[in-house]
Amino acid sequence: MEDARGIFLSYAREDHEMARQLVELLGRQEWSVFWDQAMLGGVAWSRELEEQLRRAGCVIVLWSPASVDSDYVRHEASFAKVAGKLLQVVLTDCEVPSPFQDENRIRLKAEEGRLCQDSLNDFLRSVASRIGSGRPAGTLPEPQSHEPISADHLALVHSSWRRPDKDIEFGGVPMFQIHVIVFGQPAALDRIDRVVYHLDPAYPYETHVGTSRAKNFGFYELANGYSMIRAVVKVTDQVELVELSRFINLSEEGPRLSRFFDRV
Repeated sequence: MEDARGIFLSYAREDHEMARQLVELLGRQEWSVFWDQAMLGGVAWSRELEEQLRRAGCVIVLWSPASVDSDYVRHEASFAKVAGKLLQVVLTDCEVPSPFQDENRIRLKAEEGRLCQDSLNDFLRSVASRIGSGRPAGTLPEPQSHEPISADHLALVHSSWRRPDKDIEFGGVPMFQIHVIVFGQPAALDRIDRVVYHLDPAYPYETHVGTSRAKNFGFYELANGYSMIRAVVKVTDQVELVELSRFINLSEEGPRLSRFFDRV
């Protein structure tokens, strides 16, 4: 049975670090990712891998000088192309194999071994266009009093709706209102001191600080395009910061978060 929201990540072992960063990023959007570590050893094509490919709603292939020479990456890319699930990502300059040159490709940039934030928005938008936005936050675990708060306890949740009253103010561009909050069990939210949201560089100001526990540390902002928002959560009496991120898609009408969260 196909998992329309599942992702299969195909890559060469030389690109393991870049793949790991993408898995973390996709996980923060609450998408499930299959990236079999055993494949790093060049294992043969198997029924298990074929089943994972068949079930995935999107197959991301990372192209690099190493992966273009990999038989298993080419095999997985071919499977995905035939199934209409292929999303190609170019990590470094390389000659993409000819069977895949007619497909769109996304180029990701990296500096000092870290993927650059400004190159990830198009990537996340492309993933979302294939499998939709991340799953609802669901039931997050409740931290024990002695346990540090981590990204496992919190999630960003957002909504958006059209604001035609703002179109003229912004030169006639269709505008949307977005509303973002931090979601989690009360025991986790009660320990948050503040949340600093880092917005897309296109905004005239790139940060917003949320301090209202009663409103789930939320904020409102206008938008006219898809973007990714990163949140840095400061927990009271905890040195470690918690980083969250969410791909912000736009919808014509809600649903409004205030209808679903009592504390908003």
